[in-house]
Amino acid sequence: MTEQQFNEQLTQILVKIENLPETQRKAIMVMARHTRKRDQEIRTETARARDPLDGWRLIQKYRIFDAEARAR
Repeated sequence: MTEQQFNEQLTQILVKIENLPETQRKAIMVMARHTRKRDQEIRTETARARDPLDGWRLIQKYRIFDAEARAR
């Protein structure tokens, strides 16, 4: 699911939550806010993990290239 799709669905859910009685709305709104926060944290951590992984892949490609060049 893309970030745009997630935000659209969460917005639709929040609109539906607004129509609930006050007693039910409070608890669900807390969960919805937590969901949005966790999604952002997951996306941030994924991006942070992806950067070193991309660097590692580049190093491995260079090593393969170097090994093949030495073999020739």
